[in-house]
Amino acid sequence: MMILIFGGAYQGKLQFACSEFGLQPQDCYTCSAADTSPDASMKIWQQLHTFVYQLRRENTDPLLWFEEHQAVWQDKILIFDDIGSGIVPTDALERQWREDNGRCLQYLSQQATEVYRLFCGLPTRLKP
Repeated sequence: MMILIFGGAYQGKLQFACSEFGLQPQDCYTCSAADTSPDASMKIWQQLHTFVYQLRRENTDPLLWFEEHQAVWQDKILIFDDIGSGIVPTDALERQWREDNGRCLQYLSQQATEVYRLFCGLPTRLKP
């Protein structure tokens, strides 16, 4: 039972995940720009957009990674920043990252049991 939460930066996604699902911030793994494998022991993975970026930097298709590692994340709460709005970057890597993040969100939203979008700290349940 995977749950997907996405929204802009600093919209309260982790706070919502913890309060909605009875977890604590220490149950969360925060991806960094150097990650190529999130900590599978943690219930929540956040900042996954940085994980997508690192995979692309290493010439790994992020969508393929999620497809091939479903057993690792299928019971997690996944938190992404939505980076698809705003000005399209001029840098080719940044544009590819933006596309990759959107493709991963599409795939994961199809796989998720529940999907939430947060805006200004207010959750909108998109699925089911």
